[in-house]
Amino acid sequence: MASYTHYNIRFKKKGEGKIGLKDYEHIKNLLFFNEGYKEYSKRISNSWTGMFIFELCEFSNSIVFETTPIRAIYLTEILDYIRDNEDYTIWTIWTHEDRPDYLEIYDGRLTENYCKLCIYYYDEVTIQFKDLNHWTKVYFDNLFSRIGEKEYQHSALGQYYSHNEIQDDINKERKSSFEKKCLIAERESYILSNCYKQEPVSYNNSENNWYSDPLISYFMSDF
Repeated sequence: MASYTHYNIRFKKKGEGKIGLKDYEHIKNLLFFNEGYKEYSKRISNSWTGMFIFELCEFSNSIVFETTPIRAIYLTEILDYIRDNEDYTIWTIWTHEDRPDYLEIYDGRLTENYCKLCIYYYDEVTIQFKDLNHWTKVYFDNLFSRIGEKEYQHSALGQYYSHNEIQDDINKERKSSFEKKCLIAERESYILSNCYKQEPVSYNNSENNWYSDPLISYFMSDF
């Protein structure tokens, strides 16, 4: 069964050195043309769904690699190889179709990969309505702070999980190889045009909900 685990990867030099085109070409060969892992490299370069980014990013001082493998094991095996044999630290955020995001750091100086649940924050949620009947008015008066006749707000910090972006393979052309990769600048427009959002399976499970703030969780499930 195919996995839908999306990987957002940054290759950085150990010691925070400047990364350049030489590093880009070296990591490209390690990932896509690795003589010791020929089958894995072949799978990495052409066995994907969704978008495929591989780019030198001067802003983040890293090599950016983002995509959704059909079989994640081929990618993670080579990431382990780079961790153990090269002078790079690998920062990875991976999102499974039915789990929250995880941050994983591959670094040969660590006894094992560092893995941690990612938590994202919002500052506030504001809701506006053209019309409020009696029931909804009482409902929101009890849950939110009213800041106008038809405007309510909840400003306490909360936490929520991300979710995956899946390629519409039937109707859209796949950009799923190194030769047909996307650019970082194309990311948002590509997702909007070619992908749909995969809600976590835990979305309707009140004990393990997508939104950890109980008020937002209650509101979104009832909305």
